[in-house]
Amino acid sequence: MTQIQDHLGIQELLGVYALDAVDKVERALVDEHLRGCAHCRAEVKEHREVAAMFSADMEPAPERVWDRIASSLGTELAPTRLADVVPLNSESRTISARSLTWVAGVAASVAAVLGAAVFSQSSQINDLNSQLVAQEQEIASLALALDADPLQQAVTVALDNPAAQIATLTADGASGAMLIVVLPDGTGYVYQNTLDQLPDDLTYQLWAVVDDKVISAGVLGNRPDIVPFHIDPQGLQGLVITQEVSGGVPQSESAPVVSWFDA
Repeated sequence: MTQIQDHLGIQELLGVYALDAVDKVERALVDEHLRGCAHCRAEVKEHREVAAMFSADMEPAPERVWDRIASSLGTELAPTRLADVVPLNSESRTISARSLTWVAGVAASVAAVLGAAVFSQSSQINDLNSQLVAQEQEIASLALALDADPLQQAVTVALDNPAAQIATLTADGASGAMLIVVLPDGTGYVYQNTLDQLPDDLTYQLWAVVDDKVISAGVLGNRPDIVPFHIDPQGLQGLVITQEVSGGVPQSESAPVVSWFDA
């Protein structure tokens, strides 16, 4: 074999040699060649760097592993005799096929590991997205609660109290014109009305009838909306709204606009 033929033949084995997939005879030939060929030593180094990128922890392929694989597949490989081989013959192609098969197996293993990692990361991202959506919904609910009218919130809580008393104040022969809720502790709210707006010099005034006494419960203004007040709930007999001068009066002489009396 000429020096050129010997060099070309060895080059066919460099990839397999770098992956430790050659037998003892092939290894000895390549080792001897590498001692005097800097170009082939550099190529082996490159092959090994590429193989290292597939798996840093991968062990060298066992001796004669390719012959056992081929035997299990029912394919018998011809003995390797590099000393009598002409470069690029069938045996060289068989050895190259070994390298390709081994690299393909490594690539498949790496792909499987990467696929499992991607699936795990995808699941974690989905979980984080679900948590983020839940947190955003909670923040939106809190924002709505903060933006809501505190008096409206208080009325809502009072109406949800099963012990609260709801009074509908009406005029003679009229439908409900004013709704009032009173809690057991005497806290009350005027929270709905259909009364007409009064001039600026007049106001509506709320009176509570307790133990046959008429007591002022608060001035509601000329256009009442939600108005809080407090009375003694013990002995409450009725609620009356009158029309008075702006600022209210200590004692009313006006006729009730609307009223409610406990039956």
